[in-house]
Amino acid sequence: MDNAAGYSHHNWYGFGRFDVDRAVALATDYDSTALGPQTISVWEDNVSEEAITVPAGNEATSSITTTVRGTLEFVRVRLDLSAPGIKEMGVRLTSPSGTTVTLFQPKTHVDTDPAGVIYLATSALYGESTDGTWTLRLFDHEDDGLDITLNAWAIKFFYHCHCQQIVLCLGLDSSLCDLHNSRRR
Repeated sequence: MDNAAGYSHHNWYGFGRFDVDRAVALATDYDSTALGPQTISVWEDNVSEEAITVPAGNEATSSITTTVRGTLEFVRVRLDLSAPGIKEMGVRLTSPSGTTVTLFQPKTHVDTDPAGVIYLATSALYGESTDGTWTLRLFDHEDDGLDITLNAWAIKFFYHCHCQQIVLCLGLDSSLCDLHNSRRR
């Protein structure tokens, strides 16, 4: 799968194998300040929404719109749910750019209803923007009479703000960005 930032990612193998020679060459010219400081957002949640029931053999969606601005590194998702048939549950997340990633595969060896909070995460959206509407899709892959109930969900971003983004986020004078860039040269 290629994400909207142009990076290829596989659910089992991540970003792929290492080219050690290229990695060493890149490391010699690495600028540790190029991405800017890492920022971790607060949990963005959908507490105003009611619980969502996913009937056995069906799917349901829920969305969260965020104004967090930055370049994504990692995403955590918190689900508060009851899933007696969790073995049949699948969870996907769609970014504002339209990239969809699987956070939880169905037909795994997980067979205990969490009856509470579970955490899922992905780095597959690395390089994409955090700003916009994020959509969660829950699937119940088996019509076994065991419904899934999503009480609430939340999303947390691990991201970087570049100088222009920091200026926009904080509402500062854009000349500060020019000053910052001139000092880095």
